[in-house]
Amino acid sequence: MANLENPAIGPMPTAHTKQVAWGKLSRDEADRLTGTHSLLDHMTDVAACFLALAECAGIRRSLELAAGRPLDEADLQRLAVLVFLHDVGKANAGFQSRRWKTPERPPALWPTTPLGHGSEGWELIAGRVPNAEHYASGLPIAEIVLWGDGAVSELLQASISHHGRPLGVSPGNQTECIWKPVLDQRGAVLYDPAATLTSMGERLKKDYPLVFGECQQPLPDEHAFVHLFAGLVQMADWLGSDTREKFFPYTAPGEDRTQTAAARAAYAVKSIGLDVSVWKNALHGRFPRASGDRPWSSLYPDALRKVPPRKRG
Repeated sequence: MANLENPAIGPMPTAHTKQVAWGKLSRDEADRLTGTHSLLDHMTDVAACFLALAECAGIRRSLELAAGRPLDEADLQRLAVLVFLHDVGKANAGFQSRRWKTPERPPALWPTTPLGHGSEGWELIAGRVPNAEHYASGLPIAEIVLWGDGAVSELLQASISHHGRPLGVSPGNQTECIWKPVLDQRGAVLYDPAATLTSMGERLKKDYPLVFGECQQPLPDEHAFVHLFAGLVQMADWLGSDTREKFFPYTAPGEDRTQTAAARAAYAVKSIGLDVSVWKNALHGRFPRASGDRPWSSLYPDALRKVPPRKRG
C-alpha cells in the first residue's frame, strides 16, 4: 500500500478524511501533490500585502487622490477585508476537488464542475446561487454593505474580479451543488464550504477589529478609485503568491500566519523596490539638503552654478 504521509503536506487525504480548504498547492514533475497552503492563510497573506502597499508614499498618495480625501486606518482595514475576500470563491467544493488529478480522482460524491472560483464566488455574494444566504451566513456581508453604496457592488466585485475583466452575471456558475457539504458514502461530512466561509468571517472579525464598529464615513467608490483598488488587489495577490523564502512560502508547522504575514508583506514590498523610504533615507545621508543642512546649490561646483540659462528658440 502506498505511503500516504508527506511531511510537506501532512497526511494525504483519503475518501474519509475531512478536508481543510487549500488556497495554493504545488506538484512535482510527475504531477504528484507536494504541498498545500491553506486558503485562509493565503487570503491573510494577500490582505497583508495590500496594507503594506498602501503604506508606500506614492501608492497612498494615489489612493487618496483617487478617493478625493485622506484615508484613515479604518478605511485601510476595511479595504483589506475586501482584499482578503478576493478568493472567497475558492471555498466551493468544485474548486477544492482540483486537489485530485487524473488518474487519482476525488471521492465519488465530490462535485467536479464548475471548478473555478471567480464567477462562482461572485454569484454567491450577489445572491444568485440558490440558498446563498444560508451558505454565506458566516461572512460579514451585512456589515460590509454598511461601508458605502459601492462597498459590495463596486469594491468587493473588483476584488473578486482580480484575474481579469469585472465579473458579471454567469448563469452557468449559479449552481448550488458546489456549496453543499460533501458527504461520503456513509453520510459523513468530508468538506463543508459553508464552514470554510464561516472560518473566514471569524478570522476577519478577529484580525480587523476597527472595521466592525460604527462606520464614520463610507468607503470611496469613485471610478478612478475602484480601478486603482482593482490593480492593487492584483499586485497584492501576485506578491502574496510568491513562495520565496521570507516572502510567502507555505505556512510552516507551528506558524501562525496571522502573526507573521505583516512582516512578510513589508519585506516583500521593500524587496521589489516599491517602498522608497530606504532609498530616501540613504539619499539624506549623501545629500545634506535633504536633511535641511545646506541648499542644493552648495553641492555643485562654482562653474556649474555660473552657467547661464539656455536660451529658447
